[in-house]
Amino acid sequence: MVKVPVFNEIEAFRLLAAQVELGPRYPGSAGHRALIDLISCELSRYISDGRCQPFEVTLQQSQVQCMNILGKVKGTDSSRKVLVGTHFDTRLIADRETDPEKRAIPIPGANDGASGTAIMLEYARLMNDAPPPCDVILAFFDAEDVGDLDGNSFYEGSKYFSRNMGDLLPDEAIILDMVGGFNMCLDIDLNALFYNTVYGLPTKELLLRLYNLAHKFKYREFFCTKPNKFKYIGCDHIPLLEKMIPACVLIDIDYPEWHTGEDRPIRCSPRSLKAAGDVVLHYIYSFPAPLSQPDSHKQNFFSSVRKREDESRSSANEIPERDH
Repeated sequence: MVKVPVFNEIEAFRLLAAQVELGPRYPGSAGHRALIDLISCELSRYISDGRCQPFEVTLQQSQVQCMNILGKVKGTDSSRKVLVGTHFDTRLIADRETDPEKRAIPIPGANDGASGTAIMLEYARLMNDAPPPCDVILAFFDAEDVGDLDGNSFYEGSKYFSRNMGDLLPDEAIILDMVGGFNMCLDIDLNALFYNTVYGLPTKELLLRLYNLAHKFKYREFFCTKPNKFKYIGCDHIPLLEKMIPACVLIDIDYPEWHTGEDRPIRCSPRSLKAAGDVVLHYIYSFPAPLSQPDSHKQNFFSSVRKREDESRSSANEIPERDH
């Protein structure tokens, strides 16, 4: 039986606050450059296999430099790779502010940007002390919150990664986003279930493993009820699903301070960080066996079904997707 490290939510909250102290972290900003240095420095303390993926996006009609930061933790069995990902950048504008005069101000991004990053920095420390049973890729994606700005998507960094994975191709992936808000109530993203139903990916199995662990440890943040808990959510897991990698996202997209100037540490909670961080950590250490293989019959029809689905979405737009 593999011993699971103890997730330290107080340390994670400290890491969350430290990011906010850097100021806004949108691509091209001084805070963004400082955060890249902070993440790189923290990873170098614990992980020997660290990598960077530079790329550019257009923001405010200018080309700005972005950087995915990747760390590969070597497990006791390298036959399986699990990717845990988050985005670390913050939004240039507070477009959900009720006061129009505040909408042009960059957001602090305590939950939206800093929460998942804080959890994963804590993972780096824990996994250095207690190697996991499988290889773990810690992927800090850039340029997620440039979505709907200058024609960008809400997953530019993970899209770049998905095209340039090389030997970091994971067997499955879990994305953490907005997992630190006070009174967090996680959504269930329907994209994962869609890819299970249509393409046979074992994404439902992935979600069930996570939720069974949450039930075991009585984390109500996974089981709380709210209107429209099931949603199609555009986030960093989408490019991975499109590459037929079983992937899901843990996110509370109904966080009241989302994309506003009030997204500050005072609106966040160590308990929420503990719930998300603990469940994913136990998943990695408690499930050394890989997920089931995709349904071969459905895989045979992947190309034709995928083409029809893309045409249907572009023409009729029948299934609305709520972009992060």
